[in-house]
This record gives sequence, C-alpha cells and structure tokens, in this order.
Amino acid sequence: MAWTKAHEELFKKINQEMDDYARSMWDLRGYAVYGKANEIAAMEFCYNQLAGKLHDYSVKELEPLLKQEKPLEFLSRHWTSEQTIDLGAEFDQIFRSSNRQEECEQQKPGPSMA
Repeated sequence: MAWTKAHEELFKKINQEMDDYARSMWDLRGYAVYGKANEIAAMEFCYNQLAGKLHDYSVKELEPLLKQEKPLEFLSRHWTSEQTIDLGAEFDQIFRSSNRQEECEQQKPGPSMA
C-alpha cells in the first residue's frame, strides 16, 4: 500500500509513545520494572508488529488508532486480553511429561550453581 500522511502520523505517534514509555520504565526501581515484565513485553511486541507492518494497513484501518491518545497502550491492552493460553496448564503439561522425568533421571549431579 502507499505510504500516506496517516501512516506517517501514526508512525510518529507510536515512536513518541514508545520513547516516552521506555523512559518511564527507566525511572522505576528494578523490582518495579520486573513486576511490569508482561506489560513491557506486550508493548514491545505491539510496537514491533505495528511499526514493521504499518505499510500493510489501509488508512481506514489506521483511523481508529489515530484517534487514540496512546495507540500502543490501546493495542497492548487488547493484545493482552486476547491471549487465551493457560500458562499454568502448559507448565503442568511440561512438568508432568514423561520426557522430562526421563531427562531428570539420566542427568548426573554436577557442580553446584551457587
């Protein structure tokens, strides 16, 4: 698709938003940043996807995002709410898998990691 004024405007908007967001994370203490790891990952993912594929979207598709004060935050919240993977169930499946049990039995104790 052709790069339009709308594409340029949204590109500038998301770059500024991501810069502001990153700066706000730098201002937090380490433990606070750690607590926001999922949020940071979602913001980065949405930014990378949108910035990398912006030219694939029509002006009509971009218009709702242009109306948002913080389009990345808007996308990130929706992205996060749409994730339906039950990580607890995934962990349990891996934890209980027979392959993992066999690997644990075959490993010899090594030097302490302490």
